Amino acid sequence: MHYKSVQRELRKAKDLLERSKSVSNVKDKVSRAYYACFHVAVSAIWLKADFTERGTTHENMFNQYRALYTKTKGTHITSKGNVFDNLKKWKKLREKADYVVFDKLFDSKNRRDTSTILKDMYDFVAIHIAHIEKALLNSQEET
Repeated sequence: MHYKSVQRELRKAKDLLERSKSVSNVKDKVSRAYYACFHVAVSAIWLKADFTERGTTHENMFNQYRALYTKTKGTHITSKGNVFDNLKKWKKLREKADYVVFDKLFDSKNRRDTSTILKDMYDFVAIHIAHIEKALLNSQEET
């Protein structure tokens, strides 16, 4: 385990999660929530593997996360829905939030849909934070 890398990415995820919850602009919420998901997934990867070999791009995160947490029996971190599909969907949504001037999803008429997506993202981060913190605690007890 790369203890310092796990902790660094976990801190980023927690910070972005709090920022996402504190801003009022929906597009900013989505963007920060996605990056919280990204960093918590990177932290989860660092628990099991060396993430530096291929760099920390979004595509590499998707591929390594899927390889470590969805294909290996017994290592999956329980989360709602297909985690890999959700991460890709959330990335596309973040790109819309960051780069598209207007999208109907961010219109006030569709706030319920956006709120549901944000809740799923927040749940993903919270579940992973709990898993990672438990793994860190267990590794400290073993030393």
